[in-house]
Amino acid sequence: MDTRPAGLYTFDKDGGKYIAEKYDGDGSYYIVSNNNKATAISDKLNKDDNKMTLDGAKVTLDGKEKANTGKIYLNDKTNYVKVEDNGDDIDVKFVTGGTSVAQAGTTAIAIATKSGSNYVASYVVLINQEFSNAGSEDVVYVPEKSTTTVSYTNSDGDKKTGYATELYFLDGSGKTETVTVVGQKDPGFYTYEINDDEVYELDTRGVDKLSLKAAYDDETGYVKGTHVTGVYNNSMTIDAVDGKYKVEDVDFADKVIIADDRDQDDRDNDLYTSEITSASQLKSAVEKKTSKGAANSVEADVYFDDGKVIMVYVKSMTDADGTQDPGKPEVGTNSLTLDNNGTITVTLKEAAKSDTKIDVTVKQLNGNFSMVEAITVKQGDSSATANISKVLEDGKTYEVSATVGGESCKDTAVYRK
Repeated sequence: MDTRPAGLYTFDKDGGKYIAEKYDGDGSYYIVSNNNKATAISDKLNKDDNKMTLDGAKVTLDGKEKANTGKIYLNDKTNYVKVEDNGDDIDVKFVTGGTSVAQAGTTAIAIATKSGSNYVASYVVLINQEFSNAGSEDVVYVPEKSTTTVSYTNSDGDKKTGYATELYFLDGSGKTETVTVVGQKDPGFYTYEINDDEVYELDTRGVDKLSLKAAYDDETGYVKGTHVTGVYNNSMTIDAVDGKYKVEDVDFADKVIIADDRDQDDRDNDLYTSEITSASQLKSAVEKKTSKGAANSVEADVYFDDGKVIMVYVKSMTDADGTQDPGKPEVGTNSLTLDNNGTITVTLKEAAKSDTKIDVTVKQLNGNFSMVEAITVKQGDSSATANISKVLEDGKTYEVSATVGGESCKDTAVYRK
């Protein structure tokens, strides 16, 4: 079966069937395409871009050429339709105002209006087998799991509950902000979108772990739980990635985010007792020695982009007595999470001493759907997952709840196909 995008069509319902008709534009709406089909984009698309080019495209109306150009302008009202896995398993996501996609494998077709001699996109359909992160424009870091709930009203007038969550924006701006997020999110790296309710939706898909085939050059990605081994001349060195690929003397970004997970009690017991919020403090911590001359072991989560250190989040370091501090335990060590793709994750504080079944209640908020999913954490494991996407409805908000390790846990998320 040919699963290549076939172009734009309208659908009309006729009894129990739908009739599709090719869409060639309508009045003031023009088609930007290559013979009414999607075509490759000329460069990666960033969230704040105000224009893009579709390779080999022309502007047409009613099948007639109006301009020999694939250049279109973008604004905060442009709607993006992101389509993955075309064929019989299509995943569609709607975004307004800006998005980012990598150039590789991405094709596009647009509907635009004319403004003078230019064309402004009303809709851009972006198609790829799987969208990968185009850079760092839509990547954030969650330093701590929130326990603070926030009530808001969605576009349908329904009352919803989100969580006030601090985010570190990894676009090089140095921005940190507390925003309302759908569901509780564990510390880590996420991509984000802002939905129609102006609430943040976070997803682990699309954010890349740092992958190297040689010494670090200008790759983009994160490294969790690495060790900072040197800070010199406004640059930083960490443990070799995968134990063999060097990451040495990488310059700090102009607005690098440097933060410290250790609380006051942790710092008082550590080899370096000051809070670390600057490169100079990080350097002092790394160069601190124990009474026996051993190096300080500074553990951190780090994010790199385009040859720069964008973020360093210190997790732990050597205690004053020379032992390694295991770091502050995360909020909700016994935890239950629901991702936007319908995956439930159960995590126990300690490895299960025997197979442990946990009954997870799943219900649709403001709906009638409810079910129980039994998830078994195998002996010796501390976590288990289950995907329930087949029974979920796209765009609806679901809540999961269960008793995990003797604690009542719950999470919410908006399911996206």
